[in-house]
Amino acid sequence: MILFQLKTIYQYREIPILSMAVTNVLYNLFLLLAKLVFTFLHLIYSGFQYFNLNWTLFKRKWVETFVMRGVNSELYVSRFVTGLKESPTHLGVIIGDDVIEAEDFTNIILWCIAAGISFLTVYDQKG
Repeated sequence: MILFQLKTIYQYREIPILSMAVTNVLYNLFLLLAKLVFTFLHLIYSGFQYFNLNWTLFKRKWVETFVMRGVNSELYVSRFVTGLKESPTHLGVIIGDDVIEAEDFTNIILWCIAAGISFLTVYDQKG
């Protein structure tokens, strides 16, 4: 389309048409420039995503290490769940070969209550 428009414009002015070699070089330069621009935009976007992910992980680790050190686990669980977009309503726990202690089981129940999980299903190795 562009070559046709150039041809019609140059025919009326009696200016010689650009040779095909020059046209191909210009076209290849344009493609190279477009690839460079899109690669640069991709690098910027990927860098932003990488920084955002690492910043989120850093904040979470920092809060776990320094802020929540003296806080009880139920409060931590309830604060963590409020930051989620969706919270689960049912939790399934599978107990392996090890014997679960009463304290661990009560912690699981308390964490479910703090997180707002309504249903808890516990499976042992016998089903």
